[in-house]
Amino acid sequence: MSRTSGTGANNQNAGGNDIIFARETSNQNIRTNGGSDIIYSAAGVKTINGGAGADVFVWPNTASLSGLDVVQDFTPSQGDQLNLGALVSFNPQTDNPANFVRVSGTTLQVYSGGLWVDVATLNVLTPPFDAAALYASGNLLL
Repeated sequence: MSRTSGTGANNQNAGGNDIIFARETSNQNIRTNGGSDIIYSAAGVKTINGGAGADVFVWPNTASLSGLDVVQDFTPSQGDQLNLGALVSFNPQTDNPANFVRVSGTTLQVYSGGLWVDVATLNVLTPPFDAAALYASGNLLL
């Protein structure tokens, strides 16, 4: 597994199982061409395409919410995961995932600080978005 940091406006990865850390800049394109990758967002707008494989899309802190990211290929059937654990105070023993994560239209949102906050636009989405089912299947990490 290799580690890559985005540089400048575009970061394209040739493939494999990689860990990619976005830069804190707007209008960054992150695209991987295969493998099971872990992609960390950062401040600013990101367009993210994980390609084939079981990818994990991570928003590591509230600063990563400063721009509405676009995830072009969240595909649960490929094993893709949305990792929103750093953004919510979720208790798996008592809480319902649907009270913390939802999709409004195609916009992924988390409930944080008493408000629904936009995280990303999900371009490939098979309605309806079911947070509880995605959590149970391991495609939503809280």
